[in-house]
Amino acid sequence: MKLSQAELLAAGYPPRPDPTIAPGAYATWLQVVSTPMTFVPPHLVEREDVHFGPITGVTGSPWSGTALRGGTPRYVWVLGTIPVATFSNPPGLTSSQIAPWVGLDGYNQTDVVQDGFFYQNVSGAAAYTAWYEYVTAPPVFNTSMTVSPGNTMTFWAWQGNSSCQTGGSNSGFGCFWYENQSTGATAGTFAVAKPSGAANFTGAYAEAVYERVSGQPVSKFSGTPSISYAAYDANLTVHGQVSDPYYLIGLVNGSGQTLIQPFTAGALGQTDTNDVGFIWGQAQ
Repeated sequence: MKLSQAELLAAGYPPRPDPTIAPGAYATWLQVVSTPMTFVPPHLVEREDVHFGPITGVTGSPWSGTALRGGTPRYVWVLGTIPVATFSNPPGLTSSQIAPWVGLDGYNQTDVVQDGFFYQNVSGAAAYTAWYEYVTAPPVFNTSMTVSPGNTMTFWAWQGNSSCQTGGSNSGFGCFWYENQSTGATAGTFAVAKPSGAANFTGAYAEAVYERVSGQPVSKFSGTPSISYAAYDANLTVHGQVSDPYYLIGLVNGSGQTLIQPFTAGALGQTDTNDVGFIWGQAQ
């Protein structure tokens, strides 16, 4: 028997795309739900001291990544696959932070619906933690979800109703679901009501980002880690860097030196993809 969207969400699964309208998204969803999963009861902690916020332009931003620009119908959810890179403190520094995530809105807007993981290293004590946030509310960290270098994380964020059903007039809540694909661990679906002070959700942008947190030194990584992501509109049509315009956003310090340089295949003069890669810069 085919479960309804409400039954899927209640059972702890992400929303099911229409296999006819969005076969690629459905294939990704089917792969996720067909793989054995372990529900790990979440231990949720709000962090008032940390925020992953919106930006007002591509210059001087705490973001490195891409912002996909939508149209009509608006984007209503985003899916991202983020391999967990090995991070560390930059040379000569004893602490650093970084937050890879995917989300909706936030580019020249005051609201963001986003989820990802947070890396923090203080005097050699490092931790990777999954989180979600509906700005302007504080982010919610899940300390029972194990995230380790070499894992692959899948994050979903969408706009829905209080039951996290999406599409049509369903709105007013930011909804989140994530899984550690390497371990099969998931914590189910989370819903956050539109916070006080947040702008109305527009679904005008979707992002894949490495973010510098709260002005802290940005963590070092080697190689060219990446995020593969796609956005879906209210008709469940898939959108990405191949189909829609996007902004490429570089993370620089106060002197204009590059901290993290994003790149896409299109930016390198090759056939575009729906991946964004990152290169760590020496400047801090």
